[in-house]
Amino acid sequence: MRTIGLSDDEILEGVFVACQFNAVDRLADTFGLYELMQFREQ
Repeated sequence: MRTIGLSDDEILEGVFVACQFNAVDRLADTFGLYELMQFREQ
């Protein structure tokens, strides 16, 4: 990533965004939010 011109801060921000998405996705799975949305759409 550095070879295409990204700084350390930009790389860290990308990693942070990926980690936050992963955390939200895992919480949604844990609390069954996908199933809840399927139930709501019926």
